Parts: sequence; structure tokens; C-alpha cells
Amino acid sequence: MFGYIKPYNPELKVRELEMYKSIYCSVCKSLGKKFGATAKFLLNYDATFLAMLLLAFESEPFHVCKKRCTVNPLKKCKYIESQDKIFQYAATVTILLSYNKFIDDIHDSSGFKKFIAKMLSYVYKRRYKKIKQVIPNLAYKIETNMISQNKIEQNTASIDACAHPSASILSHVLSFPYKAKDPGTYRILQELGYHIGRWVYFIDAADDVEKDKKNKNFNPFLKNNTSPDEIIKILNQAIARTLAAFDLLKLNSLQPILENTILQGL
Repeated sequence: MFGYIKPYNPELKVRELEMYKSIYCSVCKSLGKKFGATAKFLLNYDATFLAMLLLAFESEPFHVCKKRCTVNPLKKCKYIESQDKIFQYAATVTILLSYNKFIDDIHDSSGFKKFIAKMLSYVYKRRYKKIKQVIPNLAYKIETNMISQNKIEQNTASIDACAHPSASILSHVLSFPYKAKDPGTYRILQELGYHIGRWVYFIDAADDVEKDKKNKNFNPFLKNNTSPDEIIKILNQAIARTLAAFDLLKLNSLQPILENTILQGL
């Protein structure tokens, strides 16, 4: 589920790519500051997209500074000094989603992969519990949808039904900061997150078709004998719905990077 939502770098302007990198590094910095150095290893493109989307609503200019990278001290990286709340939220969501993914892997995996999942869940369990105390509603939504995902895949062959829990998770994650702030934007972000979540579920399933066929694992496309052309059609429909919601948003100078991510990155 992680790492699919990223821009298509060759089509970004130099200043846009630099800004994207600074957001990526700022999320990394926030993960380390809020949850410890080991949390930086959970950094992913999806968390960067979340931070960038929320930053795109801000009217104040970003103050970018250059500091040494804590992961690689020989390298200097650009960071955004303001908007700590946004980066902290992206870091918090990273822990929430990662921990639930570890729990899911414990149930679905075996051997070494299961062992690693158990170790990682133990490492992040305390941090996860603390987050649940601060934002219990969001944590509950993610947990229940992860449980629902497993039940649906065991009891239904419907492609749309299988994608619904993952879509719901991203819908809640993207819209949560605007739930009490702006009902209109909240509703648009719900729709945007839902269809990106559908796309992520579908592309992940498409990537795993051959592996799941060989290992006899569940895959919605194998279950429904979906042809490659049909898979592409399903993916394009999800992007079209995503773009329809995105076009309703009023964003700042980050809009071209976000648009690149949806139209070309996905």
C-alpha cells in the first residue's frame, strides 16, 4: 500500500522538484523528532503526498532552510521550517498506517516476513498506543477498515467491495484535519482520498498478479478473471474520479506538483 503516490520527476520544473524534496525531508525530520530516529525508516512517498496536499492550502510563503541530514551527516538537505503541525500529522499517520500494516502482515505472512512484522509491531506498539489516546477516532477508523479488508477478501469476489476499506482509510486520513475546520473542503478531500485509495489498492493488486498466481494467494483480479485491458480501465476510472475531486480545490503554488502526481505520477 505504501510508496505509489509520487510525482513523475522528469516533468517537474527544477524549483518544483526541489520543493518536493524539501517536503520529503521535512516529513523525515518530523518522524525523527516526534517518534525517534528509527521512525525515519518508515518514511514513504504517500506521507509526503499527504503533507504536500495539506501545505497546498496554506496562504503564507514557506521558509526553506538548508541543514545537515541526520541520516547522512555528509549531506545537506532543504527543510521547511514552518508548518510543524502539518508535518507532525503526516508523521503521526505514518506510524498509524505502518503499525496496522505490521499487524496485517503477522496474520497474512509466514516465516521470516512474519518474524520481522512481529518485531516491528513490538518496536512501535508504545508509540501507536500514545497516538490512539490523542486521535482515537482516526485510529479506530484505520483499525476497523484493516479488519474489514481481511473479512471482505475472504467472503466476497467483488472488486469494488475489496477496494472499499483501503479507499476509506485514505479518505479519512486526507480529510481528517478539515473535519471541524471547513465542511466543504472536508467533503472534497474525502472524495479525493477515497478514489486515490481505490487506485492504490488496484495498482497494488495489479503488481502482485503474477506473484499471487504462483503462490495461490488472494487477488481480486485473479478471482474475477480480470483481463489486463479491464485492469487498465479500472485504474483510469479511479484517476478520473480523483482528478474530478482535485479540480474543485483552490490551492497555492504546490498545485502543479500535485497535479503532476495525479495525472502523470499515478
